[in-house]
Amino acid sequence: MESAEEVKETASHYDALHHTESQGGLAGSFAAQAALGGAPRAGAASGGVPSGGAPVVGGEAAGGGGAAAGEPPSSSPLHPGVGPEVRASEAKSQVPGAPVELSTQALDVGRDLLQSFAPLKAVHEHACAWHFYAHDMGRQVETHHYCSHPSEEVRQCCLFDSDQPGARLIGLEYIISDRLFGELPEEEKKYWHSHRYEVGSGLLVAPRVPGLAERQDMQARPRKLIGTYGKTWHTWQVDRGDPLPYGPPQLMMAFTADGQVRPELVAARDARYGISTADKGRERREKLEWPPGTDPAADHWQRGTAWQAIMQEVPFKAPPHRQLS
Repeated sequence: MESAEEVKETASHYDALHHTESQGGLAGSFAAQAALGGAPRAGAASGGVPSGGAPVVGGEAAGGGGAAAGEPPSSSPLHPGVGPEVRASEAKSQVPGAPVELSTQALDVGRDLLQSFAPLKAVHEHACAWHFYAHDMGRQVETHHYCSHPSEEVRQCCLFDSDQPGARLIGLEYIISDRLFGELPEEEKKYWHSHRYEVGSGLLVAPRVPGLAERQDMQARPRKLIGTYGKTWHTWQVDRGDPLPYGPPQLMMAFTADGQVRPELVAARDARYGISTADKGRERREKLEWPPGTDPAADHWQRGTAWQAIMQEVPFKAPPHRQLS
């Protein structure tokens, strides 16, 4: 067991905004900045709650200084809001648990040689943008999309909270063409969001891809990103500090107009990648072929109410050949 001084020394190497070790080696989350409002994360002594407010559970903010019923103690690495700067030397990322052992690493090497990873090897695209919770635009999460193209009109993306080796898998997104969206049942369309503004404004970027190649993938035709629609679920609410995936998946949306995304989040990403989102937006407004509009059935939150996933207990249905006693 390390002394308090040793833990403090290890923690001093962390960038509190990005949850990465300043001298390299420890990967972490860019989404932490959204939860913290640009301020350092509070430690366990303050209850393990991000300075931006109490974690939201079931639509209500948790109050009080002690742990709620069924909640881990504030000093636990499983308590929401306790990041790796609190238990710095006990994790190589923001995922709790013991470090990966050498025996597991050896097994991984063997599996790499013997097994097929064809679905993962089909991923050939990295895009970065922000999602917000369908019911709460104030909760904005920087999201890194790693996408494959099973057809010209469909992309399927694994979502991570950073582009670093220790990034957390926080959700998934399906992206379809405007033609396929038009064929969806009307009841289904309310769960999807448009990409017209996100792409055209420069908020969606392909890190490290040259501008010309990036714009080719953003075009409206033939069936490129600016005219597509996405259906997104986040399974891990990293913005509120959850150390593991808590609760039901959450439906996410994308921005549709100026003034919605928090400027400091854009500035931080611009600095990280050495880009200008504003310049990309000006260039795309001039050079991209924009779709005339979006389907009014998408982006349902713009009507003042939102659809969101809430779990409910239902009767269990046993198979006919095996009835429960």
